[in-house]
Amino acid sequence: MADACQGMPMDGYSTAGALLWQQTRSRITGPRIQQDTGMAKKKPKNVSRKKAPKAEQKLRGYYALGQKIRAACKKANPEGRPYSKGVIQGFAEKVDRSREYCDKARQFAEVYSKRDLENLCKLRNSKGNPLSTDHVRKLLRVEGGKLRRRLQVEAADNDWGSKRLAAEITKRIGKSSEKRRGPTRPKTRHDALAHIEKMSDGWLRWFDGLQEPGDEELGRQSATLEDLPKSVQQRLKRTISSIKKLLAEAEQSLNSERKKQGKRAKRKKPAKKQPKG
Repeated sequence: MADACQGMPMDGYSTAGALLWQQTRSRITGPRIQQDTGMAKKKPKNVSRKKAPKAEQKLRGYYALGQKIRAACKKANPEGRPYSKGVIQGFAEKVDRSREYCDKARQFAEVYSKRDLENLCKLRNSKGNPLSTDHVRKLLRVEGGKLRRRLQVEAADNDWGSKRLAAEITKRIGKSSEKRRGPTRPKTRHDALAHIEKMSDGWLRWFDGLQEPGDEELGRQSATLEDLPKSVQQRLKRTISSIKKLLAEAEQSLNSERKKQGKRAKRKKPAKKQPKG
């Protein structure tokens, strides 16, 4: 650049010198300007916006369903009761969902105002997705609006799944005080034994997982059996031992039931007709 400016008068550049200086400056600063512009256009990593509209649409659709159910319940109950078992069952059959799913949608529209809905839909996790309808159903357990809003923000900021959110809610407010439906009674002896087998196996798998240490390299911190009080550990071990015996007896009885059912099925099979002649 110094060579290009030699011989020029001090009070100004000549026309040829000015053109030469502009070309030299363009060669020096051009690529730099383009590089800076390219850096400014980079998008943040780990943020997916493609799935967000669909997920948000699903959340708004669930709210809209709740509004329809709520309006139908009010129409069916002029005395002002917000709940109508027949109306909710009708919607459940219409949308091919459970009655509980539709009742939670009604509660969603009842508890959340339109402003609350907008604030909920604005929340995003690290992948750019909003909370799901499963999150909403867990949040409906929380009666206080301030605590509910705080929990939904924490769920989005910390990438909590619905199960983790449910655990946090239980930790802060205790077990749900809402009336729960009792378990469905088994219709047959075989059904009862199969249910015992399923629950016992679930307890044993849960206990096996409790004995495994967390993966420190991956940063997975979780409670283990050693974290529990000694008295609870001892009673839990005795309970698991009893469950193992219960599972063995239930499996033995089930196998016996299956054999009996197999023999009955063979007896009921019609004899094959032999061709005439």
